[in-house]
Amino acid sequence: MNAKGDVEERLADLERQVTELTRKFIKDDRNWPDRCFGGMKEIPEVDFNAFVRAGKEFRDAQTDPEGL
Repeated sequence: MNAKGDVEERLADLERQVTELTRKFIKDDRNWPDRCFGGMKEIPEVDFNAFVRAGKEFRDAQTDPEGL
């Protein structure tokens, strides 16, 4: 391989590495639940309301161990 080919190969390798690092460390402005689980905007409103209602029922059913 000639020197020009070696330089082009090394440059291509560096470009791949930069692309990989950029993808890995790019800033993600979403909050952590959205990053982990996704957003809820695509969930139908009736299902979202049922989810909220179930969460409230669960919280209301919990007892406070200190009786506060």
